[in-house]
Amino acid sequence: MNEAGHEPAIINLDRADAYGAAFADVYDYWYHDISDPQETATFVLERCGVGPVLELGVGTGRLAQPLTDGGATVIGIDASAAMLSLCPVEAARYRILADMRSLPFRAGGFGAVLIAFNTLFNIASVQGQRMVLAECQRLLANDGVVILEAIDGSLLQHAPSESIGVSVRNHDGVVVSATTIDSAEQTIIGQHLQIDSDGIAARPWRLRWLTPSQLDELAAQVGLTRIERHLGWGAAASESPLSHVSVYR
Repeated sequence: MNEAGHEPAIINLDRADAYGAAFADVYDYWYHDISDPQETATFVLERCGVGPVLELGVGTGRLAQPLTDGGATVIGIDASAAMLSLCPVEAARYRILADMRSLPFRAGGFGAVLIAFNTLFNIASVQGQRMVLAECQRLLANDGVVILEAIDGSLLQHAPSESIGVSVRNHDGVVVSATTIDSAEQTIIGQHLQIDSDGIAARPWRLRWLTPSQLDELAAQVGLTRIERHLGWGAAASESPLSHVSVYR
């Protein structure tokens, strides 16, 4: 039991809502600068076909808001009720609690499907990732595109199997972060232990990565073809060599 008198939550990483359950309350504070929301919105709006934008893993609406401000109709999907509760209606016209492996829409109609910041890799099996991409392909309008941001998994294949670090996240506490990488399974399992005046909060996470070529191959299996790849969303793209943005049709 922590100093505040609460048991740290035990989060089942096999659940679709695991990431949101662990990070919803700190997401905007910790990750507000992972990318420029306006550059992301501009990138998507310049490529979006006719029809609304479907954002998978809409979270707190960090990206949905500038998309809506730019004139898009945004429909946001998230498996986490905790995340969706923080997404304002002004950011996404519809905010739907659903598993992105099985989406509640008829085929066709979406001008773009946006899957940002490793959202696809939160699905911890290649079969599940294929299901997500198949759903994306099914839902695209004829001129629609899938826009996907992800870490470059090829850079992780020879990374140290274990690491630990400490960072300051607020004025009165620290976060101890530990990760374990399994190169054979292409997985990263991590744990953030937040230690502050409220006690200790455990924030586990897991990713199953793909290399860019593996991602293209998986997309091809469901009928998607890559038409673009960039090192980021806009002017600062060259400053983000660990990730890429890929566009599929």
